[in-house]
Amino acid sequence: MSKIVLAALTALLIVIPVHADEQTVKASDDSVLKAIADINTVYNLDDEKNHLLVRLFLRGGGDPAMNGNHLLLAIIPAPEQVPHIWDTGIDIDSVRSVVQDAEKSEVRIKVIEHFQPDQHDIRERQSLYTIRYDVDPATGSIADSIHIRNDVTP
Repeated sequence: MSKIVLAALTALLIVIPVHADEQTVKASDDSVLKAIADINTVYNLDDEKNHLLVRLFLRGGGDPAMNGNHLLLAIIPAPEQVPHIWDTGIDIDSVRSVVQDAEKSEVRIKVIEHFQPDQHDIRERQSLYTIRYDVDPATGSIADSIHIRNDVTP
């Protein structure tokens, strides 16, 4: 009988927590946190040559019928250094592929874009954006500017 009681008490100790913490957290008014809520995709790319983490953010919030997603690029050096982030100015419908080329310090992004040849017609096309960033080989520092090229596929 004592084995049954011991087993029952052991089962209760496993099921019933000894101490449970509960807290209430209010929504934040922080504008940075609100901006994060618009990010719907993050591409983490590793630039092994320059020892950098490159992140491409796809942020929504625009008109979904006409290139409602926006691309941001962040380069994160060593943990003790400040990350660099750029608003690329690239508005697209969707990303098809992302490729990191560390040898050229480039990110190539194949996308679908909408364009409007006339007022009542929205069409779709593919584009290839190449974003190049400059890294000083002696110091590893990242330049303040990036270079963006758009090759539109007919």
